[in-house]
Amino acid sequence: NGQGDEGPMEVIDSEKLEQYCAQQHKSLATLENTKRISVKEGDRVRELSEAEKQARIERIRKNIATYCSKE
Repeated sequence: NGQGDEGPMEVIDSEKLEQYCAQQHKSLATLENTKRISVKEGDRVRELSEAEKQARIERIRKNIATYCSKE
């Protein structure tokens, strides 16, 4: 029925899943290779703390493990 947000749960379509996984891998690489990550919150920009960065990395790794491992 295609409403709601397109979380990975919705995505059985392998092409969409591939895009999702590519996006997750890209985000992970960016987070791991960038010293300072800025996030926009409303109209201000702030820097992610190391802890926040690690939390994001963990979450993305979990997503990849859950949806993107080819095993």
